[in-house]
Amino acid sequence: MIKKKSKQRIYIICLVALMTIMPFIVLLSSTENQSTVTFRVRKTWNMDSLDLAIENQLGLTLPFGFSNWAGLLGYSKVKPCVLYLEPNVSAWSLIRKLRKNRKQAVDIVLLPGISREKFVDIVTDKLDISVREMHQGLMDKFTLMKHNVNDTTWPTLIIPNTYNISMSVDFDEFMAKMQIESSKFWNNGRKEKLREQNLTINQAVTIASIVNKESNKKAEYNNIAGVYLNRYRIGMKLQADPTVNFAKGIDDRVTNTQIESPYNTYLHKGLPPGPICIPSVEAIDAVLNYKKHEYLYFCAKSDFSGYHVFEKDYNRHRKNAKLFITALNREEKIRDSRK
Repeated sequence: MIKKKSKQRIYIICLVALMTIMPFIVLLSSTENQSTVTFRVRKTWNMDSLDLAIENQLGLTLPFGFSNWAGLLGYSKVKPCVLYLEPNVSAWSLIRKLRKNRKQAVDIVLLPGISREKFVDIVTDKLDISVREMHQGLMDKFTLMKHNVNDTTWPTLIIPNTYNISMSVDFDEFMAKMQIESSKFWNNGRKEKLREQNLTINQAVTIASIVNKESNKKAEYNNIAGVYLNRYRIGMKLQADPTVNFAKGIDDRVTNTQIESPYNTYLHKGLPPGPICIPSVEAIDAVLNYKKHEYLYFCAKSDFSGYHVFEKDYNRHRKNAKLFITALNREEKIRDSRK
């Protein structure tokens, strides 16, 4: 009888010992990646989705499921984040990383001159917002209306800069953040300059977007902005090549100016419906700080320096244009002969 009780006692001790050390054994299980990998957790996942992703992408399977062990250690709800995992990370370390990054924020670098497509790519690469969600949001009348823009004027909210934003935001929250930053940019000083130029924010940013696409030489921005402001104010067509390229959806040499589009300023007087890119701060300020000059025309220099010749006389402008086109055709023939 005594021997039987002793055996039961031993069994109980062994069972307790096993149950005590089992969590340590399980949590020391490691992933199978042999090099550093990026593991992205999506806000659309539930805990079962997390289990499946860890098993498929990292090769880690735990008894009763990873999510159950994570829940016991305080991680019971999926939060979007990006983890950079060194080789053979233990389950314990992975859970700690998930807990630590529940409110992960990332830096989003929005560069000047970018198109809608590039803007969407940058945002969706960093935040847990899908490409589809971004494109739908940029066309959603009611969502955009909350931020005082529409599907053509939304670029006026985007000021090129680096922004630290929570990965968990949705499209509406992201645009709200951009609206706050835009309000900071359009301070009293810039609003006063808008009044001096008799422009709205959309008009100023639209002109700035054309300026940005016309040249990468910031020293010319003021003159280029002035040309388009001068044309606009006398009722002359802007005839801006970048607006034709925007209508085509591709940046290249403009040979056909008759593409039907409200953005084509060769066909339509006035400004396009909205910006053709997200312009730089320098381009916007060039519009706001424009000092009156009489230039109505400009043409790229024939030395391909990237600078332009500015004229108020149309005949002299035509001569400059002829010089540039001749030089450009010559260069294209040389390139073709080398193929």
